[in-house]
Parts: sequence; C-alpha cells; structure tokens
Amino acid sequence: MLEGVRELQAEVLSLNGLLKKIKTTQVGQKRPKESAQAVVDDYFRSVRPSISNNQIDNQVVLELDNLMQSLLEATHKRTSLSIYKSLANKIKKSLINIEKLALLENSDIGKTNIKNDSDSSIIQTLKMVCPSAALSYEQATIDLQSNERLSWRGPATDYREALRECLDTLAPDVDVMAADGFKLEKNISKPTMKQKAQFILKKRKQTRNAIKPVQDSIAVVEESVGAFVRSVYTRASISTHTPTNKSEVTRVRDQVRTVLCELLEIA
Repeated sequence: MLEGVRELQAEVLSLNGLLKKIKTTQVGQKRPKESAQAVVDDYFRSVRPSISNNQIDNQVVLELDNLMQSLLEATHKRTSLSIYKSLANKIKKSLINIEKLALLENSDIGKTNIKNDSDSSIIQTLKMVCPSAALSYEQATIDLQSNERLSWRGPATDYREALRECLDTLAPDVDVMAADGFKLEKNISKPTMKQKAQFILKKRKQTRNAIKPVQDSIAVVEESVGAFVRSVYTRASISTHTPTNKSEVTRVRDQVRTVLCELLEIA
C-alpha cells in the first residue's frame, strides 16, 4: 500500500509541475488534463483497493475519494487553473495523511497504550477531525511516557502542532477573518491560535469568562514551545540542547490537553 501511495504522490507532484507552467486562467491544454486523469485512474484502480484493506479511518478515505472525483470532473469541463491547483494541493495533503496513518498502523507506536483517558479520547476524536493532528498528539504522548529521551523539544513541538492543526481545521483563516469585529493583531498577517479558539467558542455562545482560560492556556503553549525552538539557534552544543526538561513538556501537554478537551467538547 505504502509504495502505491508514494507513487501516486509523485504523480501529483508531476501534475503540480505542469500546472505551474500554465500562464492562462483556465486549463485548456491536453497534457495537464491527461495527467490529472491518470492520477484519478491510478488512485481508484490501484491505490484505493489497497487502502480499503488497511484500517485507515473511513472519513480520511472518503475525503480523498471526493477530491479525486472533483479532479476528474474538472478535466471534463472548462475549469480555472486555481481550482486545479487547489485540488492538487489538497490531494497531496490527503495522501500524506494516509501515508502517516499507514505507517502508524504498521508500527509499534499504534500499539502503545495511552495511559490517560483524556488523551485517548482526544486522539480518537482528532482522528475524525484532523488525522495529522491526531498523529502529532499521539506521538508526543507516547514520547512523554518515556524517561529515556535525550531531548524533549520534539514532543513539545508535536503538542503545539496538534493544537495548531486542530484550530486550522475547526476555524479556517477565511472564516475567522470574516467574523464581525475581527481585527488582525499588530504585525501578523493571519489569525492567531488564540483568535481561532475565540472564534470557535463564540460560535458555541460561550461567555468571555469561559473563553479567557482557553486563550491563556494557548498563550502558555506558544511561549513555552517557542522558547524551546529558539534555543536550537542560540545554543551551540548538544550538552546545552538536552536540558529542555520533561516537566516543561508536561506543562505544555497539560495546557494543550485542556484546550483540546474544550474545543473538541470532551468531558
């Protein structure tokens, strides 16, 4: 299965290369259309059956099915270049998600017990909402259960990425920026994680008193993980890289867990 998925990723990459060469607003050339059709054919004839034989989340597979069908439809009518590019990029991301899930399914990671019930619930819910976020959260949680790591920066970053990807899925930039009263923060070109969380909770009619603790937790995550990442560039030797300690990552985990439980409505 993995080989087929990776070969298809290469085909999508080739399609992207052809699309980048097009100077018109619509795709009328024969070659990129045939390349797009080949991607769809190879998916449904070769890759899709192998995915069905693996325990990949049905929602992830259905999303890719729909994208492939949309790409095929695009080749049978006059379709803008922007739509082709958008579909190709979404297909690429979806294939990467499936590759990650397949690797997880076939590794010891997927068989490792998660000791905390809240973490297990978060992972299972994220698999339906945003599979890549689920992978990051699960990997970080498994890493944090170990006492033998040389560096703890990886788990901290994975927790932040799980939160960021979940927020991006539940609160797309375009929706947040279109909300009444929204204003970008100074020197920032898109909504922050705190603004995305506020958007989600406001849609649920949460009060300001309920929203602020979530925003405060996100601020802790951003600052703590940011400090870890910055240390990579400011410290020179491995002996000074390793002290990023487990207790700090545990603090990040606790904050991310609090936020995700609220966002995903996990008791």
